[in-house]
Amino acid sequence: MPGPWGRLTSVISLVVGISPFVRLAQAIFAAAEGFVRLPGMRAAPR
Repeated sequence: MPGPWGRLTSVISLVVGISPFVRLAQAIFAAAEGFVRLPGMRAAPR
């Protein structure tokens, strides 16, 4: 689609397409931070 509507449509589809991957990366990094154990910490009881 030529013109400003085509550009707007492409930007919106780009944002909608990338946002799930950004959320996935945030979830992976948040989970990785939860598994880091500091020196001197004991293992959690099971």
